[in-house]
Amino acid sequence: MNQAVLYNIDDTTGIGTITMNRPDVLNAIDVATANGLADAMLAMKNSDNLKVILLEANGRAFVAGGDLAGFKNDYDNAKVFLDQLLDPLDIFVNLMHDISVPVVGSVAGAAAGAGLSIVAACDVVISTQSAKYVLAYNQVAAVPDCGGSWNLTRKIGAKNLAAMMYLGESWSAEQALQNGLITKIVADDELKSETDKLVAKMAQGPSVAFAQFKALAKSALNNDLQSQLDAERAAFKQCIDSNDFKIGVDAFLNRQKPQFTGK
Repeated sequence: MNQAVLYNIDDTTGIGTITMNRPDVLNAIDVATANGLADAMLAMKNSDNLKVILLEANGRAFVAGGDLAGFKNDYDNAKVFLDQLLDPLDIFVNLMHDISVPVVGSVAGAAAGAGLSIVAACDVVISTQSAKYVLAYNQVAAVPDCGGSWNLTRKIGAKNLAAMMYLGESWSAEQALQNGLITKIVADDELKSETDKLVAKMAQGPSVAFAQFKALAKSALNNDLQSQLDAERAAFKQCIDSNDFKIGVDAFLNRQKPQFTGK
């Protein structure tokens, strides 16, 4: 396994974990990391038992951006290096978007540059109180990658993104929560325990309904109202076919807590 990115799937719980593992450079993304992320997400896609994906990082930072040393080492071939970096990252981000299970980001420290783009691609994000969110591309005279301009525009809005780019604004965890980038803030020393609770809860949820919801959330960005109404009806019918729907309805009517099977 590529040591820059560690991953595993727990067949008992259905939780897939992807861990960025370059703590000595604050998990800056080099080509090995980019390839590792793509490989990890492809493995998740090919799993038959997956219910939720946890995306985390070892060390003091989530991702401090791209590893710029690859550019400085050979400016004449910088465009070639960029393609080597972004080809697998594009696969990774596309799979985050298309995979049917929710992706949970667990963030400590800095989420900068590509790290911010990856945060924006997550479905749910739990963050430490001290985490910082910054675009940072203005500092290196470049533009967002890893789908940042697409996901961030949709998550935080064009004006907020423009302020991050043109003015170099960074956000605290509180600002990120207020502006819709992240989902929940926890104390710094509680990130792991609270992340484990959140991911376990999601893994025990109705997987078919979650998959249909994720598809609906994507289509809502482009559909007109009637098209979305039709999509909702079709998705609801898919849910009716699931065993979890029957479990959920019976539990609700009997005032019990449902015990979903994910089927």
